[in-house]
Amino acid sequence: MTPSEPSRTERPDNDSAGDRRVLNALDAAVRSLGGSPRQGQTTMAQEVAQSLADGTHLLVQAGTGTGKSLGYLVPAMVHAVQAGHRVVVSTATLALQRQILTKDAPLAADAVEQVTGTRPEVALLKGWQNYLCRHRLDGGYPQDEDESALFGVGDAIAQPAAGHGSDASLGEQVVRLRQWAARTDTGDRDDLVPGVSQRAWAQVSVSRAECLGQSCPLKSECFPELARAAASRADLVVTNHAMLGVVVAGNPGVLPDHRVLIVDEAHELADRIRSQGTIALSAAAVARTAATARKHASVLVSELESAGQTLQLALAELPDGRLEATLPTALHDALVLLAGAARQVASDVRDQARTLGRDRSSEAAGGLAVARTAVGDLVDALDRMTSDSVAQGRDVAWIERPRMGAEPPRLLLAPIEVAGSVAGHLLDGRAGVMTSATLALGDSFEPMARSLGLTLAEQPWRGLDVGSPFDYPHQGILYVAAHLPA
Repeated sequence: MTPSEPSRTERPDNDSAGDRRVLNALDAAVRSLGGSPRQGQTTMAQEVAQSLADGTHLLVQAGTGTGKSLGYLVPAMVHAVQAGHRVVVSTATLALQRQILTKDAPLAADAVEQVTGTRPEVALLKGWQNYLCRHRLDGGYPQDEDESALFGVGDAIAQPAAGHGSDASLGEQVVRLRQWAARTDTGDRDDLVPGVSQRAWAQVSVSRAECLGQSCPLKSECFPELARAAASRADLVVTNHAMLGVVVAGNPGVLPDHRVLIVDEAHELADRIRSQGTIALSAAAVARTAATARKHASVLVSELESAGQTLQLALAELPDGRLEATLPTALHDALVLLAGAARQVASDVRDQARTLGRDRSSEAAGGLAVARTAVGDLVDALDRMTSDSVAQGRDVAWIERPRMGAEPPRLLLAPIEVAGSVAGHLLDGRAGVMTSATLALGDSFEPMARSLGLTLAEQPWRGLDVGSPFDYPHQGILYVAAHLPA
């Protein structure tokens, strides 16, 4: 759709009472901080409220000092309690996510309750592996020997946790994790201070695919499930861009139903989703998958291992850099061979799971879940790598040798553009508000709107720059390093 930017006076005043509620709540929130109204923040709140009422999309550039968190939280909460529409707020950074949850959202909720008489409920929702798994802690899964990611470059795990706990030995960190598990109410990794290393956290967490679901004997105590239950009851859910990437990848169920999406730090969304959609494959990754399937599912993997060696030979012959639209014949044939072997192993793992039946309380069940996930990820990666996505211009493929050639070569595949996916999976049927301090290129929002899929969405969009309360030409300070040569 083409942008439309009518002024406030040109818009029909369909909900003046709602507009007053938003302004009154914003005024209450600002005054509780001992502050005074800011024109940019007030304009932003009014425009956000208008977009939510109209069901349209809005790009808001709000400079430093505007107070944009309250500028969207207050109208979003008023809309949620008045219209009954759940709102999802996504941030790019852990710091902003925590600021919203612990400072801005409670402040806005107090103000909205004061004005409307109803307190909006707020919940936090993260990726599955951000929460401790009680069943794994109790020995329901085998301990992994190699916790590195096999195929995905991006994921929905917040990194790293606060503190310096990762300086301790692995054993010391796991002991502290067990002590923390006995007293935590959330199981949220970020609530553990000081934090622990990724290797230690992997000893007490599982991915969504590895979870035993309804068969888990500790399902009623499952921290990820409890977090999702809280999100399904909340008026406003705070999440992160990585979770939006999971939705774009075709997993809408990771977020509760919602009618409004607000993206803070929106200038980073496209890159985060593109990173989420990037996959990597190497002979070492195939070997790890084969070892996992053999160890935890007791299946034959000789053909998979042989195909992995064929892939290694094909990759070794290629230089670093981008591949053409048609993959080299040797590489393509190696991928096809590997895909067939991987699908056979996946079938064998499923047969083993059926043999196990409903006895899912043992470590064997957890091991099978780990094997099924590892092989399934490999099959999914190969399906995409052997498709026509590169030839059709949807993906770009390249070879790289990490650590300046110290590691063996690997094949990577990344989406070229994500606008269509954002429009179809995130914006369709919802009002969307995208905000950041940097959205416009020159005086135009068109480039950012295109990258975020707004120009492909059914609803119209408009751009707004509310400026900044700072007078940069007069308040800026220029430091010149006098000791550097001219």
